[in-house]
Amino acid sequence: MERNRKTSSFEDVISQPEDSIDLAVAALLIAKDEYPDLDIHNHLKKIDELAKRVNNQLNSVKEKSFLTIIQQINMVLFEQEGFYGNIRDYYDPRNSFLNEVLNRRTGIPVTLSLVYMEIGKRLGIQFFGIGMPGHFIVKGWYQGSSLLIDPFHQGRLLNEEDCQKQLREINGKNVQFISSYLDTLNKCSILCRILVNLKMIYLKKKDFSRALNVIEKIILLSPQQPREIRDRGLVHLQLNNFSAAIQDWKKYLQLDPKAPDVEQIRNKLRQVALQVARQN
Repeated sequence: MERNRKTSSFEDVISQPEDSIDLAVAALLIAKDEYPDLDIHNHLKKIDELAKRVNNQLNSVKEKSFLTIIQQINMVLFEQEGFYGNIRDYYDPRNSFLNEVLNRRTGIPVTLSLVYMEIGKRLGIQFFGIGMPGHFIVKGWYQGSSLLIDPFHQGRLLNEEDCQKQLREINGKNVQFISSYLDTLNKCSILCRILVNLKMIYLKKKDFSRALNVIEKIILLSPQQPREIRDRGLVHLQLNNFSAAIQDWKKYLQLDPKAPDVEQIRNKLRQVALQVARQN
């Protein structure tokens, strides 16, 4: 479980090759913007300790099947430590900050899945994130076997039929299940999922300064996402950063000239450019 604990900026961490990105460190760096005094190493140790406890329990088990490993992770995480999916306050931003998830033992599907994945990594088990529409689960691989697990619901084991049912419950009965919904995500996509949740919360609260900071990180992860560049321009407008808004909208129109809202953005662009010209 020992490894290099040197941390730097969010951009430095995510710029590493996929296999070298430390998902927990990156998630804690997202939280560090909100909690400047956050001790990243201390929270990594909390994950280490959880994994150590699972490993100690596994040492007393004769046959270490994949199912047994999952059962021991679930016992430590959900039965002993009391982690749970925060249904009551789902849109509390603290559910998206890994430090708060570890401290409060509650979160949303993606952050609880991240904890699960990080425990697995320390045990030598490969877990990958799966970002179904409206819900996030993990897929584990061990000795040629694979399992789908839902950390938001106490580590419940799933099959494809369960996933189809869950998708309909969240998105409506007429939603068609596509097998690609169970494709695994890379680490940057998982981090984007966390950030998009925060972005939605902050925009709903009209907390534009925090929303801007989150969108900047999304763009670092995926620089050519036209919608994020458009949205950054809209946030800049709310913050009276008119020149920055103009720059983002021009780039958006270049990246996606056939977007359905092209005329709307062009109109905004003309209005803001005229406003800037009048001020000069």
